[in-house]
Amino acid sequence: MKRILITCAATTALALLLTMVLCALGNAMAPKWQVEPFTDHITLTTTNTDIQAVDPATGAVLKTPQEGAYRTKETHITVALDGGKTVNAIVREPLDAPADRPACLFLHGSGTGKSSEAFGDVANAMASAGITTLVPDKRLDNYTMLHRDYVSSAHDYAKSLEILRKWPGVSRSETGIYAESEGTWIATVLTQQHPDLAFAILTSPPVVSGRQQMTLAATNYLTAAGAPDAVKQLIPRITSLGTQRMGLAYADFDAAKYRRSLTMPLLINYGVKDTAMPVEQGARLLIKAANQAGNTNVTLRYYDANHQLRTGSNQTVPGLPLEPHY
Repeated sequence: MKRILITCAATTALALLLTMVLCALGNAMAPKWQVEPFTDHITLTTTNTDIQAVDPATGAVLKTPQEGAYRTKETHITVALDGGKTVNAIVREPLDAPADRPACLFLHGSGTGKSSEAFGDVANAMASAGITTLVPDKRLDNYTMLHRDYVSSAHDYAKSLEILRKWPGVSRSETGIYAESEGTWIATVLTQQHPDLAFAILTSPPVVSGRQQMTLAATNYLTAAGAPDAVKQLIPRITSLGTQRMGLAYADFDAAKYRRSLTMPLLINYGVKDTAMPVEQGARLLIKAANQAGNTNVTLRYYDANHQLRTGSNQTVPGLPLEPHY
């Protein structure tokens, strides 16, 4: 009997110890943030998505060239990167446009990102309005599912930026960037490294870290699918698991650090059918960061479109047309 009591006591003590260990592990694994309903909704001042240029000195409305004002020309070039690497790129420019004109460098979202397959319609539309554009291939030899270095990627894009700034007819001081999705993280690194950029256009920006963005996207998906709250509450815990040993350090990219560099005129675009991005929360954070940096020249636009500002499907599908007002 005594032996049985001792065994029971030891079993109880071991169970308590295991419970304490598991509780400690659970607490350590718990995220430092939770997914909660967003209530600080953005109130639109107008449903008109047109953008009007204004003279900063006088406040007078400026008449700027519109899409289709110029015929365009394509030039295929090679951009030299560090380590003997190269990428292909396409320059589109307006024919017979005035010299010292604006220019725009394009930064890809996630995926392969070939210059011949991405941004063709947007880049050509800009060129037809008098803006020289450059779309480089995305460097892929150091970009995988397990490893992505946004600082290194910004350094690579800077090589294309320098070529664009020196392109005939381009004004160095009026050269800016257009980035989409994952590329907007790289864009904020680039704006920190090159604060003299004339403008930044961020389309479908995740804004927060990759870990938080994945949590938001998964939670939105489960909510739309009608999943119970208990299931949705598991998502922050799953996405908070350590990923450093797997090489997924980019999931913890310090997005807050780099978005402080948005000191130049900023345009933010979201599609309201994009459930993977923080279309209101992200906009709030970007506007706040820009304002804190002394930048009040911020424009926010929403479109009835998907993640790539295209219509015809809520999913990212090749060949879809741009939202007509975009």
